[in-house]
Amino acid sequence: MATGHLNPEQTSSVFKIDVNEAAKYTDRWRQMHEDANEKDYVKAITVDAEELKSVIEELGKNSKGKLNAVRFYLGRKPATKMSPSGFQGKDITCLILVGVAGFEENTDLGKPPLQAGVDLTQYFTEGLPGADGLEEPGEVVSGCYDFTYPCPSTCAVGSVLLGE
Repeated sequence: MATGHLNPEQTSSVFKIDVNEAAKYTDRWRQMHEDANEKDYVKAITVDAEELKSVIEELGKNSKGKLNAVRFYLGRKPATKMSPSGFQGKDITCLILVGVAGFEENTDLGKPPLQAGVDLTQYFTEGLPGADGLEEPGEVVSGCYDFTYPCPSTCAVGSVLLGE
């Protein structure tokens, strides 16, 4: 797993990109999706930082030390009360987070990973001592999380990444 990828000459990640480059990437994405400039089209997804830290901590604990990466999947889900008003009765874009075990990054930056790893989509909770003193098996629990907020309605006002 990556340990920060600090550039030896800087104190930031080697994966950091210039805001102008980021704006080009998001512009290309909007160009690929003809509906992307519609008012209610999801353009970004906000994730609460504390919740993300909590989920990663929980995944690490539940994977018994095997977690070494996380993976986000794009999905569509029915709108809820928390969804933007224009989405009521429609599906909205979401991100599904799962833990990953066995991910092996390529130290040659720009090259694909050596191992993509395995999604930790389920795990067993800790078993409980049974009457005979042996551990009863734990419960199978989902390792998938959706705690994201789509833009709109959580868009950053005036963001260059939204083409504003």
